[in-house]
Amino acid sequence: MQSIVRAGNLVQGFDVSVANKNDIVLFVVNETANDQNLYLTSSEGTLRKVVSVKAGVGDVVRITDQDRVAFKKELRFWEDRLVPSTVTK
Repeated sequence: MQSIVRAGNLVQGFDVSVANKNDIVLFVVNETANDQNLYLTSSEGTLRKVVSVKAGVGDVVRITDQDRVAFKKELRFWEDRLVPSTVTK
């Protein structure tokens, strides 16, 4: 399963592994700068790995507090779109 949202030169997406449904990648691509951040998470929303791609060169990076904040923002972005909200009256 995959979904992508484009806003100008910013692309946000997620991909669920076919081989392991517990492997979910959230990603953000800045097409202007050719930069990407990919966040490997579990189906429970636990951040497991971050890959940073700058000018086309990628590296697995040590997870920083800044990465955790950015990941939580992306997770909320997708939760808001994928989980139906319930309204109580």
